[in-house]
Amino acid sequence: MKFKKTFMFILFLIMGILIGSVIAMLCKNVSFLSWLALGETIGVGIPDPISIDLAIVTLAFGFSININVAQILCIIASLAIYKRFSKGL
Repeated sequence: MKFKKTFMFILFLIMGILIGSVIAMLCKNVSFLSWLALGETIGVGIPDPISIDLAIVTLAFGFSININVAQILCIIASLAIYKRFSKGL
């Protein structure tokens, strides 16, 4: 039962992120909706990744997260929908 709730939580969260990305991409060029595409990139090793040279292998570490207003709103909405939906699980 706990696995099912966890799986549904992750699914709702990912769907909120993906739908928010699509909405931001579509609204980017619409003048009165362009604020939905406002966002920031947060990361480590951007633009140059942190690298460790081990003579045989060079390891490079880096990641970034792009977040925008539409994603935040869709994440909040998806978590609210999950809260209502999870009561039946």
